[in-house]
Amino acid sequence: MRTILSMTLAATALVAQTSTVVAPQLAAALAPHTAAQFLLPFHGFSATQLAYAPVPRPALRSGASTFQIPDPLLCSANYVGTEVAQLVFALPQGAIVLLDTSSSLALHVLAVPAPTWTSLAGICIDGEHEQVVLLDAAGPNLLRIDIADLLAGQAQFQSTSLPPVWSTVRGIAFDVARERIVGFVPATGNLLQHSAVDPNTRAGLLRPVPEVLAFGFAPVGAGDRDLFVSSGDQRMLTAQWTWNPAGPDSLNATLRAIVQTGSWSPSSPDPSAITYDPLSDRVVVSDGEVDEMPIYAEVNLFETSRTGIVARTTTTLEYTPEPSGMTLDTATRTFYFSDDDRDKIYVVATGPDGLLHTADDLVRSFFVRNFCVDAEDVAFDNSTGELWIIGGDTVLAHKLQRGPNGIFDGTAPYGDDVLVSYDLAPFGATDPEGIAVHPTDGGIYVAGIPRTLLLHISTTGQLVRSITLPPTGLLKPAGITFAPSTVGTGVSLFLVDRGFDNNYDRRENDGLLLEYELPPYAPGNQPPVVHAGPDVTAVITAPTNLAGTVEDDGLPGGPLTIQWSLLSGPGQANFTAPTQPVTGVTFSALGIYTCELSASDGQYTTTDTVVITVLATPPPASLDRALAHMHDDAEEAPTGVVTRSSTDLELVVDGAVTQVVGLRFQNVLIPASASIQSAYIQFTVDEPGAIATQLTIAGQASDNPGAFTTATNNVSSRPRTTATVAWTPVPWTTVNQAGPDQRTPDLASIVQEIRNRPGWSSGNSMVFVITGTGCRTAGAYDSSPGVAARLIISYQ
Repeated sequence: MRTILSMTLAATALVAQTSTVVAPQLAAALAPHTAAQFLLPFHGFSATQLAYAPVPRPALRSGASTFQIPDPLLCSANYVGTEVAQLVFALPQGAIVLLDTSSSLALHVLAVPAPTWTSLAGICIDGEHEQVVLLDAAGPNLLRIDIADLLAGQAQFQSTSLPPVWSTVRGIAFDVARERIVGFVPATGNLLQHSAVDPNTRAGLLRPVPEVLAFGFAPVGAGDRDLFVSSGDQRMLTAQWTWNPAGPDSLNATLRAIVQTGSWSPSSPDPSAITYDPLSDRVVVSDGEVDEMPIYAEVNLFETSRTGIVARTTTTLEYTPEPSGMTLDTATRTFYFSDDDRDKIYVVATGPDGLLHTADDLVRSFFVRNFCVDAEDVAFDNSTGELWIIGGDTVLAHKLQRGPNGIFDGTAPYGDDVLVSYDLAPFGATDPEGIAVHPTDGGIYVAGIPRTLLLHISTTGQLVRSITLPPTGLLKPAGITFAPSTVGTGVSLFLVDRGFDNNYDRRENDGLLLEYELPPYAPGNQPPVVHAGPDVTAVITAPTNLAGTVEDDGLPGGPLTIQWSLLSGPGQANFTAPTQPVTGVTFSALGIYTCELSASDGQYTTTDTVVITVLATPPPASLDRALAHMHDDAEEAPTGVVTRSSTDLELVVDGAVTQVVGLRFQNVLIPASASIQSAYIQFTVDEPGAIATQLTIAGQASDNPGAFTTATNNVSSRPRTTATVAWTPVPWTTVNQAGPDQRTPDLASIVQEIRNRPGWSSGNSMVFVITGTGCRTAGAYDSSPGVAARLIISYQ
């Protein structure tokens, strides 16, 4: 791998046009934007590995002569393999400088007589024709000079007139794969081409880059070259667009259409989610960031035609400001929105009018934080009734099936849904952002990072195929969906791209809606997917339940054979249903056992194991329950006014006001026969505080207390347990700390009193009331569910 800085310039003689000069050197290392254009050799070569210094214009010195390297748009490199063979730059005052490394290292300077050019806007090397090509935007025209003439000191140029649109181009590059000159229009992101065989002037679309600094092709290994763009904006120092043509054996999608969602009125600068509504034949797009920007016009949801014509706009802000994912159950006209900040899924039933966000909608939500952190997108399978959720941070695809209550409400402890999760990391995904179910082949498709990678997995989590998306314009892919194609028959993949993040530029407005045609898919048999379930601890005196799962695609058509067996252990195992995924099992002796679950479809056999530790008596069970709703923590002033929307909880003095604080924990799954071993509430620091504080904690003496309301004295008027616990918290010094110092003393006596009530049932709610003096400020649910109070109980 060779760069300009490693060419040992100081030790090599350079041959100029008229004489040999000695001791050349770079006056300064290459600036980032210069290095970005022609010194990027391979994938994975990070910006921090480039040798550069933040100087405005590096200079090349040869003896007493100094050549200032101009705007890097007037620099270009030609490669042999992955090494720089020639470096050329033009001085607008009237010179071309060529550094030739193809044999011996030589420097050639050609003086160019005026008025050869007027307004230089780009330069490149045409390696196929051994020419240096310059763009004079004043013509506009291309100026070509044979490298042989340049070396001989002969300023002989050939001029080719260009269409007027080329006057807006800044930066040209030679595309060796297609033998054409490509130009870039920074204001629009349009790519233009000049080709001897293709009269079309349009070459594609990147995206607007007003501060473009460098533009050119560079090698990426294996003989291929990709298009690189460098911007003065640090968000895109260098962007690679993977411009390589597809090989004959690769699976590649075809770009059909691009819609700039930023041109909608109102605009969608950061489209995050997308789904298709067949009833209205509209694509529905949500924007998870527009409400944070000055252009926000009370709209973050757009219903458009498949060609991008907006028909109707509404907003999700009444229930979620972060609609990161969206899908539709077409049979019931129920929309599902994922919120990756709150780790929740919002369920919106549209009501009799069938329209989203009207007065007859019914909205509810459920948590997914216990299995899916960073819920980026959701997809409903209308053929199976399953709900898929993609987790960006964990690189997992989660499949939810409704439990006995018949609705999606999450997994225990929040609900009774059945969950299966699949790891996508082995398939090359690092940050999946979008998921969709194909209406024809039934496959699950996932997009994200790498941005050109589209995964097709089976409903049992196996990789079926990988598809490469044309990267033209792609920057930050988000949601995906399938809808009827706008070109011919069949279905297309529709993808929304957020573009630049508004955290860096609140003025950005570069969202895109793209349509792709995917290569056809012919299904084949996949092995069964087997999970033996989590490892368990058992008691020798009672049967143990093994919760295995087996999934299969039904191919090649024969019966599916399932079998449990004992692999190892100190005794024998007796399975109650050895040919079913879920079975009971008893063991003859204490110790550690390994059991295997296998499934065979006649062609493939898959196995998985589970470890069971058999003890004489069980260890204590534990329960960790967080506040589940914004109305589950409340503050009551001395006047009786109840506040349920505060972003912090003052325990208990707020300024000069002494409050009563209430906390309600839902779905406390403790058996009626449980003996409470310990219990405490864990808080998270919202603000530091060291004032002397004395608190008293009591429970509500009720079987299943309801949520806090705004009724007068709704917290203080609740009946309290006989048992109380005093707490003198130490100073809280660090924001977001949640450790032993933010933990209450043992509340077992309070919890046991509530559990002992005749009307108590497992799954009821528990309320705790806090009074006292002084103040410690804790995070509230309305600030973030992640900092809300948690109830931790250990019981036998």
